[in-house]
Amino acid sequence: VHHIVALVAERPIDKGRMMICTYRLREHLGTHPVATIMMRDMIARIAAAPGAERVGRGEEEARAAMR
Repeated sequence: VHHIVALVAERPIDKGRMMICTYRLREHLGTHPVATIMMRDMIARIAAAPGAERVGRGEEEARAAMR
């Protein structure tokens, strides 16, 4: 019951969506494969959501953030 786990939650907020992850992705991007895959999958999910074209960050900026 008390094991450390990475949790991801997604909730609608106003006209958009918010995704929260308890895993410290930024600290491990590029060095830990699971962190890199999780970030990629989270970005893809949000980008595929209805209304995602309103998001200010472009695909190239998102990829650069993952490096």
